[in-house]
Amino acid sequence: MNDQKPNRETQIFAGRVLNAMSGRVTAEISSFSSWFIAGAGALLAVVLSGIGTLGPYLQIGHLSGSIKLFLAAAACNVLQRWLGAMVAGSVAVGAEIQALQASSAVDRSAALAILKASTFRPIRWWLERVQRKTEADDLLVGPRLNARLSQIQSWLVLGQFFLLGWAAWRLLLWT
Repeated sequence: MNDQKPNRETQIFAGRVLNAMSGRVTAEISSFSSWFIAGAGALLAVVLSGIGTLGPYLQIGHLSGSIKLFLAAAACNVLQRWLGAMVAGSVAVGAEIQALQASSAVDRSAALAILKASTFRPIRWWLERVQRKTEADDLLVGPRLNARLSQIQSWLVLGQFFLLGWAAWRLLLWT
C-alpha cells in the first residue's frame, strides 16, 4: 500500500462504508447476543427451579461455578450492549449530519471547539484527538473507531459463548 493519504472523496466514501458495516454488524450482534444470554438465563432458571428432580443428573457441586460463569457472560453482554449503543448512536448521528449538507464555509476547527466546550472528559480528550486528526485531513477517525468497536463486540459475543458453554459443561458433563 502506498504512503499517500487518500483524497477527501475517497475518505468520505470509505467512512460511509465503514459506518454502514459497523451499524449493521452492531444491530445483528446486539440482537443475537441478547437472545443468547436470555436463553441461557432461562435454561439456568429451569435447572434451578427443577433442582430436586434434576439433581441426580447434574453436577450440583459445580452449580455455583456455573452461576458465576453465567454472570461473567452477562457482564460481557452488558459491555457489548454499551459498545453497541455507542456505535449505533454514532452511525445515526453521522447519517443526520450527512443529511444537513453544511456549506463549505463551516470551520471544522471552530465546530469541534464548540463540541469540546460542551463535553466532559474523557470525551473532550477524544474530541481533541479527533480535531488533530481532521486538521491533518484524516476524515476516517469516527468510522474507524466504529469498525473497531463493532469488532470488539464480536469478540465479546464469542467470549459469552465460551463462558456459557463452560458453565453448561461444568454443570452437565464435568465429573
